[in-house]
Amino acid sequence: NNIPPTPGATDQNKQKVSESDIGLGTSKEDKRSPKNSKVPSRPRIFHCPVSDTDFNDFEKDKEEDCFAVNQLWAVYDSTDAMPRFYGLVKKVASPFQLKITWLEPDPDDKGEIDWNDAELPIACGKFRLGGSQQTTDRTMFSHQVRCIKETGRGSYLVCPNKGETWAIFRDWDINWSSNPKNHLKYDFEYVEILSDFSENVGIAVAYMGKVKGFVSLFQRTEKNGVNIFYIEPNELYRFSHRIPSYKMTGYEREGVPRG
Repeated sequence: NNIPPTPGATDQNKQKVSESDIGLGTSKEDKRSPKNSKVPSRPRIFHCPVSDTDFNDFEKDKEEDCFAVNQLWAVYDSTDAMPRFYGLVKKVASPFQLKITWLEPDPDDKGEIDWNDAELPIACGKFRLGGSQQTTDRTMFSHQVRCIKETGRGSYLVCPNKGETWAIFRDWDINWSSNPKNHLKYDFEYVEILSDFSENVGIAVAYMGKVKGFVSLFQRTEKNGVNIFYIEPNELYRFSHRIPSYKMTGYEREGVPRG
């Protein structure tokens, strides 16, 4: 694992991501019954292995004392174990028990409405409060979510924030909804979020590729001569899911660059 920096890469562009949110794992059902049509009545819970724990233990960010009222958390979905469901914490009890209210997609654009009706995955965009339920299972949660609360009671805008790492759908097209059965399996590309969302220009992102010799270290890379590009305001459904990540200090192991 002692490897030099990839030629042409800068120290600032190395990033460690959580493998559990790249999509590794096995499933186990539980008995939750949220009202959200995007959250099945018997969703599967995914228990995901952790690797490179000498770099970081992502599980420490979701220990019992990390949960508090009014926090928004991402929950693994039952389609492919990606954190695309969202639950707002309404009550915390001891021993560990949460009451959460689900967020339901609330699209107002025709393309997004068609996408939602086709039951394709939604991790970004407008949401509204839905049904509530209780849970004692912390393994269903992936990470806390920052969001922009919109004007109007119970309305939320969920979108990537600067500094985060996200997966985007490869060759994405909003018109997948016209034949959703052709898009039941998804290929991903990974990007670093370079700017917060702007209603005028969207979100600036940079492609990321895996660092050779490491399981879950990523760095900025080029694709077809492109590194940095914008995902437009009407393309938020191109984002598949957030991957918890943090930048390396350079002291974790010999050969690991700072940043």
